[in-house]
Parts: sequence; C-alpha cells; structure tokens
Amino acid sequence: MALVEGLSKIIEALEARIQVLEDQVGKHSGNSGKPPSSDGLSKPSPKSQRVRSGKRSGGQKGHRGYRLEPVETPDKRELHALNTCEHCEAGLSEVAVEGVERRQVFELPEVRLEVTEHVAEVKQCPVCGRRSQARFPASVRQPTQYGPRFRAQLAYFHSGQFIPLARTATVMTVCTDSGSHRARL
Repeated sequence: MALVEGLSKIIEALEARIQVLEDQVGKHSGNSGKPPSSDGLSKPSPKSQRVRSGKRSGGQKGHRGYRLEPVETPDKRELHALNTCEHCEAGLSEVAVEGVERRQVFELPEVRLEVTEHVAEVKQCPVCGRRSQARFPASVRQPTQYGPRFRAQLAYFHSGQFIPLARTATVMTVCTDSGSHRARL
C-alpha cells in the first residue's frame, strides 16, 4: 500500500511538471507578456488587412498621369552641336540643321554667399575744416557680419527643423563654401 501511495505522489508530481512544461511551450507573444521577438521562427505569417479592389495594379485606363512638364523659357540654354556623323565620321559642320530634340533638367541653383560691401564716404568740409563720414545702414553694425536672410535660415534649421547647432553649422559651412567666402559659424 505504501508503494502505491508513493507511486501516486510521484505520478501527480510528474503530471504537474508536464503541465507546467506544456504551458511554457504554448506561450507566445499573443497569449502572454512575452515580446514578439521571443517568438523565434514560429511566428504566424502576417495577414494583410487590404481588400482587393479587382482593378489591375498601376495607372488605370483614362488616368491622365502627372509628370514634370517642360517650361517655355528656360533660365539657361546649352546647344550641343553635331560636327561629325556618328556612323561614318564625316564632317557635318557646314550642313544645315534639320531639327532639334529638346530636354530640360530642373536643378536647384548653386548656393553661395553673396557678399555686399558697404562703403561710407569720408569728406573734409571746406567751411569748418572738419571731417564727416556717411552713415552705414542701421542693420550694418560690424566690419563683417551675416545678413538677415542667412540668420533666418540658421534659425529655421535649428528651431524649425530641430537640427542640432553643430550640424546646422556644418550644413551652412558646406552649403556656403564658395572659394574665398567660406562661412565661419
């Protein structure tokens, strides 16, 4: 009898242990507090919430479409002259042009600092003999300084776009490097 009771207790303990292990194996991020990264390779395949419309992918028939349209008067025009035949290399410099093909490239202008030098005249008065100097505009207070548009751009980058000061300085230094007029922030 003691043997049967001992074996029953062992069986109950083993059944409890099996239940704990099965519970651990069955846990995943969907039914426990485990993070999704712990699911491993046994993750269920993602199910799309998208409902098919029945239309083919891409532009539909009758859709006008949008593209970058050419302009009538470009800012610059570059002529690419044809001087030799691309097949036999015969000279074409004196041959009349039959037609042209046009292509346009839209590009931002080169960013460079525009430096304005303010010069104030100094003159000696013939009546009193004293020297007088013309006044600089009120906004020009230093021998060298940044203008209001440049300072506004700095403020926009830093406060409007949340670019840190060091990166703002780097951006402005790179963007305004025009040879001798290198921006020093």
